[in-house]
Amino acid sequence: MRIILFVLLSIVIHPSAGFCVKIAFYPNAMADSNYFGNATVSYTINGKKTSIKNMLQTDGQNIKALHLNVVSLIPKGNLVRVNFTNSLTHEVFDFVVADKGTTVIQHYKPRLTVQEEKKATYMSEKLVNYYADNCKIEIITADEKHVVGKFSGAFVADDGTRIRIMSGSFDIPINEK
Repeated sequence: MRIILFVLLSIVIHPSAGFCVKIAFYPNAMADSNYFGNATVSYTINGKKTSIKNMLQTDGQNIKALHLNVVSLIPKGNLVRVNFTNSLTHEVFDFVVADKGTTVIQHYKPRLTVQEEKKATYMSEKLVNYYADNCKIEIITADEKHVVGKFSGAFVADDGTRIRIMSGSFDIPINEK
């Protein structure tokens, strides 16, 4: 289903992108497009840099490019949760970290718990889940308006596949209740 939506979105955004050789979608390369909005995210995975804001304007249409799933303070544990989706690639990042300073997460594996725990996960555009093996997330600002931070590190999938995320950063508003 996600692949079908991706293909349809690609055709709507850039109709000349077709099925000649393979489907190619490079939103940063389109001359008639621009990103805007009050949320920004940037990251590099295995050498591929992505920079995105929450809205993409192309061909006179506004498309939600960055979806903020959950961005909230967790006062009980002095934590912050930052969970967002790059809607153009379907990549998902989910961090629960200290609300200030640097959090190092090593060898994270999800557990069925009721309470929030410190974690860093990434779901690739191929729908593969990766978990922090050695990751640093620094929260620069976390207040009632927005969260600003940086992230980088090694992530590993259940099958042992490893990726490296470098130069990650975000500046995103807190979800309104």
